[in-house]
Amino acid sequence: MNIKANKILIALALFGIFLISYHLGFLKFVDRFFSLIFAPTNAEIIKLSSQTNRYLLNANLSKSDLQQRVGELQNEVNNLRARILEIESVEKENIELRALLNFPKQTAYRVVVANIIYKNNSALQKTVVISKGAKNGLKSGQAVISGTGILLGKVETVGMYQSIVKLSIDDNTNILATLEGLEHNIAGVLNGRQGTSLVLNLIPRNIDIIPGQKVLTNGLQENIPADLYLGRVIKLQESDNEIFNSALVEVPYIIEDLTVAAVLIAPEN
Repeated sequence: MNIKANKILIALALFGIFLISYHLGFLKFVDRFFSLIFAPTNAEIIKLSSQTNRYLLNANLSKSDLQQRVGELQNEVNNLRARILEIESVEKENIELRALLNFPKQTAYRVVVANIIYKNNSALQKTVVISKGAKNGLKSGQAVISGTGILLGKVETVGMYQSIVKLSIDDNTNILATLEGLEHNIAGVLNGRQGTSLVLNLIPRNIDIIPGQKVLTNGLQENIPADLYLGRVIKLQESDNEIFNSALVEVPYIIEDLTVAAVLIAPEN
């Protein structure tokens, strides 16, 4: 019998002794011994696992709550921004109204204040609809202003309770004008050009045109008083005309910003 066979027989004998001892209860104290040693460790492992699960659950709940709160705060911020814009819009409109209501002190014309209820800002037409009409004394050709005397355009079509105003930048608008500092009888004509700009035409060549000069109504046009503001000269236009000059003029208003206007009604003779 060789050494390898002896080792196998010894191992089988020891395993048999172990089985008989365990069956007879001789090894229970060993089992108890190891249980006493490792029980606290197992308990700590179970406790740590439970704490970890609770932490992860709370972390997920906290993250969800935080995301919800962030969403609520963002909504509050958006609401506040909208409210601020609304307040600014109302304040701007109040400033406009105060300026319009003070305008009669500067002229004999009567002022009828109206809301702008519709805007046509298409390539073909530049008009607005206002909330006053023949019932309020409006007639075609009357001046329509904004602020402290900016001429927006002229009343074109009058209904009983509403009217259409053709703006100064409309291609079909013609307004008799002059330059600041000149006599009112020196007349040019302000025309809309392609619905985007204004051009002052028919200014005699012997009159200097300087960038920044104010362009005003000259008072020679029926229902439109003198000195209403039409814009400022941007630059002289090149022209081959030997008698007249023309100049590009800034538009003094933004259609999208218009909310109120006033119609000037000439005093009755």
